[in-house]
Amino acid sequence: MKRLTRKEFVEQGILQEINRRLLHPVGLAMRLQALNPEASPGQVRDFTIDIEDIREDDEEGFVFAPPDADKSARFSELEKARHDPRQR
Repeated sequence: MKRLTRKEFVEQGILQEINRRLLHPVGLAMRLQALNPEASPGQVRDFTIDIEDIREDDEEGFVFAPPDADKSARFSELEKARHDPRQR
């Protein structure tokens, strides 16, 4: 099993699609937060994954930015390449 880096997780659109498809519709959001943002290039950056209830911040609702089209396209390619053919 290959582990994804934080950069791969974000750049391939996985974080965006988890939020857009699964979490945002139920008022939640996943956020990655670096624990050592000052890490030098090549040094492993530790981070936490937080799930936040975004409904409690604003009773009028939360406005999401449109999805990043490039990340959506990369995720679609990843999904096509890896998705179980029985579920298509």
